[in-house]
Amino acid sequence: MTERWILKNGLVVLYRRDADMPLAAGTLLLRSGSRNETLAEAGLCNYVFEMLLSGTRRKNARQIADVIESMGGSFGAQAAEDYSEIDWLAPAVHAERVLRLMAEILTEPAWPAAEQTKQRRHILLDLKTRSDVIFNVAYDAFRKHIYRSHPYGRPIDGTLETVNAFTRQDLVRWHHKYFRPDQAIFALAGPWTNAEAKKMMKKIMASWKKPPHAGTLQAPSAIAPLVPTALPVVIKAVFQQAYFMSGTFAPPMGAKEILPLKLWNMILGGGMSSRLFVKLREERGLAYEISSFYPARLDGSSWAVYMGLPAERLPEAEYALGLLLQDLADKGPTAAELKQAKQLLEGTYVMDHQTRRRQAWYAAWWEFLGRPPHYDRSYLERIKAVTLKQVRDASEHLLAQPRLTIKVVPR
Repeated sequence: MTERWILKNGLVVLYRRDADMPLAAGTLLLRSGSRNETLAEAGLCNYVFEMLLSGTRRKNARQIADVIESMGGSFGAQAAEDYSEIDWLAPAVHAERVLRLMAEILTEPAWPAAEQTKQRRHILLDLKTRSDVIFNVAYDAFRKHIYRSHPYGRPIDGTLETVNAFTRQDLVRWHHKYFRPDQAIFALAGPWTNAEAKKMMKKIMASWKKPPHAGTLQAPSAIAPLVPTALPVVIKAVFQQAYFMSGTFAPPMGAKEILPLKLWNMILGGGMSSRLFVKLREERGLAYEISSFYPARLDGSSWAVYMGLPAERLPEAEYALGLLLQDLADKGPTAAELKQAKQLLEGTYVMDHQTRRRQAWYAAWWEFLGRPPHYDRSYLERIKAVTLKQVRDASEHLLAQPRLTIKVVPR
């Protein structure tokens, strides 16, 4: 049973008790990510989160690490497209110390110059080496054409130009604008009673204040739809092999089609029993890597099939994929395929709840999406309730859309 409270500073707190486990875990989600960046700010959210554990007004990076390690715990911070997060795991007896450290990191970052230089160097290296991986070359082109000027069209790391231009003032400004308790969710899991957990949260986290004159967070502009004709893009690169990616714009989180399309995507490319793997890889040997994706996004998602393959097999593989997708569009998946996809999705979901850390994350995630505390349990029932007709209708509509095709081929 998950309890939900809202502190006076606006922080939403979710608490799940397990008295038999002497561990505690926490996940803090901020309702801001790279989607909130302007073009000039590309990569700023990620830069801020790369810097979070680099020092506060009272502790440097080494001292922060020493505190975490002295408790036998772990602590992380990262940015994503739609949100940012801080999460930790530690023995329950040290939970108050971890919470105080989290509060200090949240409210007293120092942004030390030496750490800024070090983190900037790491990010720039990652950006410069992205093109060394053929999947990145294809995917970066795919999302750029799908999302155009929307922040989803850029790597979370940003660009070489923007990252080189960031100053300490940029970090401070982002922190002031987006690190707010009224725009945050904190999920806690531990062995305490509800009253004990609530008292601890009030004592430590209620001191986190909303910045004065912070204003209302602004969402990015709407995503322009894909052009109403198929769009082919060919990229010549230094790789010996080829890469193929083809897909289109897809419904965002919260759309009624989300679960039918998740199941359909699993039937198509979700594992070694999927149609893509069996028909194109195992039976015909057309690709050494093949799958499909449908990520969760607030402003609009995308769906795509991708294949890594010998360049000489590209025309044959593209033709075979077209036939496979057309067959799915004409006939839809079978009842047996849907049953297996449900079992796989349910099993993956249950397995992902085995750690306290992930339990805390899911509690925060469902709150982030506006779902009630019990939704974590009802999600499995919603998967079971999806009908074959819903899957067929959702996939038929998706496959009827014009598709963007990216081909990375040897020079």
